[in-house]
Amino acid sequence: MIRNREAARECRRKRKEYVSDLETRIRVVERQNRIYSAELSVLKKIVSMSNPNALTEASNAGLTAGATFDLEIDIPMGGGGSGGGADQSSDEN
Repeated sequence: MIRNREAARECRRKRKEYVSDLETRIRVVERQNRIYSAELSVLKKIVSMSNPNALTEASNAGLTAGATFDLEIDIPMGGGGSGGGADQSSDEN
């Protein structure tokens, strides 16, 4: 019974660590998104100032402001908690 309690405690600790890692990753990605959005706005202004017809040409080429793109981000998870080797090694002890 004591081993079960300890295992449950360890499981809750790992889950808490995993959720904390996910929350950190979310903050990082949201910050990067804000930076990229600001950079995009600046670049659009530069392009429109250097070539007033650039945005119209981009629109005609199918690159409208409402266009969507699929973006895959691979952010490695640090530490244990990813369900990988760290969890398996603790089960062996």
